[in-house]
Amino acid sequence: MRREIKVIAPGSSANLGPGFDTLGVALGRYVEAGNTGEGHPCDEHSIITKAYAAAGGTGDIWFRHNLEPGRGLGFSAAARAVGAAVGLMEQGQSLQECRDEAFRICTQLEGHADNAAPAVYGGFTAVCGNRVRRMKITSVTKLLLWIASESSSTDKSRKAIPQELQLCDAVQNIANTASLVSCLYEGDLENIGGFCADLIHQDRRFEATPDSGKAFHAGIDAGAYGGWLSGAGPSVAFVVSDRQLEQVMAALPNTGLAVYMDVDISGLTEGSIPT
Repeated sequence: MRREIKVIAPGSSANLGPGFDTLGVALGRYVEAGNTGEGHPCDEHSIITKAYAAAGGTGDIWFRHNLEPGRGLGFSAAARAVGAAVGLMEQGQSLQECRDEAFRICTQLEGHADNAAPAVYGGFTAVCGNRVRRMKITSVTKLLLWIASESSSTDKSRKAIPQELQLCDAVQNIANTASLVSCLYEGDLENIGGFCADLIHQDRRFEATPDSGKAFHAGIDAGAYGGWLSGAGPSVAFVVSDRQLEQVMAALPNTGLAVYMDVDISGLTEGSIPT
């Protein structure tokens, strides 16, 4: 008899400003996949099906989610992570045993290890090629997300990023990334704002999605400690305190949905989407 398997993976917010293609954090919204027939069936073109097949899975697979696709929230990475995990677990591996292989498959198919790592391992992560460091950051347990109403294409937005940088811009981004991670580790949230600045991708992507830029500046002006374009956008993430939350949420434009959500710390997990 076929072993019944259900797995969830969190969405993610990548880049964290200057940490282009290297930093990510898992979000408390999820994609679920399983071989139990619950949810929506995946057809042969589904990215979940392709990850499932790449992991050796056979048969039908179903999915459901509470994570908006095409919003810069890591939907495709989470979808590929659960597909790969179900395929590997059908062959007898435990979820813990297959985690690294699920990350490898997800990264190979996804092309964005900075999204794949949080989906698989949870929490704050840093990637270097195919190597992952899960960072023990406990100062931020929730993020305020402004989730854009309209979707965008990562591939399309990436074309706006230059292939070459001025040395001074590259050095500044390295300095900002190091300082941002240091502040997060130390819990020095009041000083992260300037270190969220980016000189590689963020402003260029804001030009393509003006509402995202408006949301970002509105949140910062209203008192958020710091913020960044989530992945390729168009959603925006903010670090806020509980006392700042109401004021920042009220300042965000109504062209998107403001949601205060947990940072997921588990990554791939057996079971169903939390209710």
